[in-house]
Amino acid sequence: MDPQPQDPLATLAASLTPEAYQALEAILTGFNNRIAAAEQATEVPVQPIPPILTPADIRTAIEQGFASAHFEIPQMSAPSTSTSRTGQLKVELAPYHGKDSEDLGAWLILIEDYLTGQHIPNSDWPLQVPMLFRGEAMRWYVAKKKALGRTFTWPELRRAMEEKFDMKLRIETLRNNLCTVPWKGNLTRYAAAFREIESQIPEEDMTFGDRLANFLDGIPVEHAKDIRRDKPTTTEEIYHSARELERLSSLHRSSVSQEESTSHLTSPWILFILPFTLLLNSGTFDFYDSQQGPCSYGP
Repeated sequence: MDPQPQDPLATLAASLTPEAYQALEAILTGFNNRIAAAEQATEVPVQPIPPILTPADIRTAIEQGFASAHFEIPQMSAPSTSTSRTGQLKVELAPYHGKDSEDLGAWLILIEDYLTGQHIPNSDWPLQVPMLFRGEAMRWYVAKKKALGRTFTWPELRRAMEEKFDMKLRIETLRNNLCTVPWKGNLTRYAAAFREIESQIPEEDMTFGDRLANFLDGIPVEHAKDIRRDKPTTTEEIYHSARELERLSSLHRSSVSQEESTSHLTSPWILFILPFTLLLNSGTFDFYDSQQGPCSYGP
């Protein structure tokens, strides 16, 4: 059987909203009426007439069609700003070597914050983070991935790093390193070196008393007494006392140096020579000769 011919208007109505179809139907109806009127006019030949459909007629038909239809065009919603990527900060990320002196916990926090801020999907983190591995950490990762036989998920990689590089043995190594911070004659530099290690030890793994004792054991006794006299209760108070003590010591050394320079100018030898220097500068020098008696030398 031959397929039934489809009604073009029915097809158009099925593909448009009722409001849009109503507007187009009015336009098409206007065109149809004007074409029918043109055909009737050509059946009775009279004097030539201008074309029935002019650009003005088409514009009028369209305006009338839209005027007779009542529909609303939905407004486009403003794009969401929640996924905006403006104001991103491009920084050079620190590599990770897997050394005992490196703070893995702090490093992971900074890396995760940066990847989140750059809107990098979590599924890509196991591919991005290993690019920062160096030395022992890189060799460990390559061997671990070969043994796994596939790409890590981020929770798997994070847990494996913590098990390998953030062990209790590392904390014990840090505790021992606190006892070997070198003293080089400056409290401020000593406090900075001590703090670099001490800040990596969690509070539950070392009491404040042990931290204070380790700090004082590495400095001269007189400095240790001064800091104990301040009665610090936190590590930050220890470091503040050390910096302030170094500042006062520096001022004292500067004052002593100036006093020593002044004392050189007032030594007995200088006091003996000074009158003769003044006499020579004045142009006249009086002296006593054993044979001639008092003499005077000058112009």
